[in-house]
Amino acid sequence: REWRFIKKKKKKKKKKKKKKKKKKKKKKKKKKKKKKKKKKKKKKKKKKKKKKKKKKRCQRRQQRPGD
Repeated sequence: REWRFIKKKKKKKKKKKKKKKKKKKKKKKKKKKKKKKKKKKKKKKKKKKKKKKKKKRCQRRQQRPGD
């Protein structure tokens, strides 16, 4: 083998192909008509008033005058 003849093969660089991006067509959305909801009237709950219980004072104290 003579050195003269040995030539390294040059690797060819592969060119990358650029992909073309396809433009997407935008679809137009159909607007839906909103139905108006009827509002239900809420019934107001009547609050029950709590009766205050009168504390019973011991009778002996009530009977004693000037306490």
